[in-house]
Amino acid sequence: MKVDKSILIPAGIAVAAIGIYFLTKPKKEEQAFEQTNQGTTTPVATNGGTPPSNGTTTPTVTINKNKLLKKGVNGAESKELQKLLGVTADGIFGAQTEGALVAKKGVTQTTLNQYGTLPNINQAPIAVGSSVMVNIREGLIPKWATKMADGSFSMSDKNYYKTFKYGDEIGKIVSQTPSKNYYVVEIEFFLAPNEYVFVSAANVKKI
Repeated sequence: MKVDKSILIPAGIAVAAIGIYFLTKPKKEEQAFEQTNQGTTTPVATNGGTPPSNGTTTPTVTINKNKLLKKGVNGAESKELQKLLGVTADGIFGAQTEGALVAKKGVTQTTLNQYGTLPNINQAPIAVGSSVMVNIREGLIPKWATKMADGSFSMSDKNYYKTFKYGDEIGKIVSQTPSKNYYVVEIEFFLAPNEYVFVSAANVKKI
């Protein structure tokens, strides 16, 4: 049988065109995908660091732990104090912050460094005017108390000349420190000037 060559040539050209189309189509689609995603890149960290921040940085707040904090003093230091007191930490030292400080430490002002050294206020103090006795087995040597012109008392670094034994009556409470952790006790003497001493609230009890 004789085949007409004029028919085979166009058919061969059509088959070749179809093959070229299918071979080039995936590559073109891949190039189109790459071009589409070139404009959406995500910053990545290099060498284990943090991703770039697009030029914006968070300012560093410096805390001065020796700054005296009291009513009307606002800022980062007051905010830190409020966190320690457990009140709203807005950095504004107002009546609420002052009240919380007095209730916990017995003072109206402090620094952040000083705050940690202040004793918590005694929540169950013995009332002024009550007589007290020694409540520790080893006995007690109180500190001298000096009465100032304004009626307040200053604690001396010198010990009282007498050791009070367990159960001994010391005298009557005439004053308390702001934290109520120390009492000023008046020791009465017959026909002699009264003397004053500081005693720890933890070492005495009410008679």
